[in-house]
Amino acid sequence: MSGLVRDLASCSRVLQRATPSSVLTDEELDRLRTLITELMEQVISTNLDAAVRLLLITHLQKMLEAVQRVRLGGRAAIEEELDAVIGALTRRPESVAQLRSTGLLDKIKAWADALNGILSVGTGSAQLGQTVMRALE
Repeated sequence: MSGLVRDLASCSRVLQRATPSSVLTDEELDRLRTLITELMEQVISTNLDAAVRLLLITHLQKMLEAVQRVRLGGRAAIEEELDAVIGALTRRPESVAQLRSTGLLDKIKAWADALNGILSVGTGSAQLGQTVMRALE
């Protein structure tokens, strides 16, 4: 069953790209930019191996670009970049160990939760809007 749910989520992302619906407010977009930029600054100022810093900064920069394009492509790109950051860390346990030793791992977890919160509010609003539109038709 989880495979079916994953396939449906993939279909949803493709459809969102075809007909993007951005219900994120300017304030939410500003908050996303702030969260990403603050984490970038923390990563740069933390004593991590250059490879780990580069990995994180590269993914965070892509996420920042996705936020800039949200009006054109919807929130799916932001969600995919968030998944990419988490996936990159998951595949590199040595990086996670470094992040844990510097205290940055807990900050990244809180950061991801905050981003998920903003994105899920937008998703819920989009679903509510679609339900209302169907009811009005």
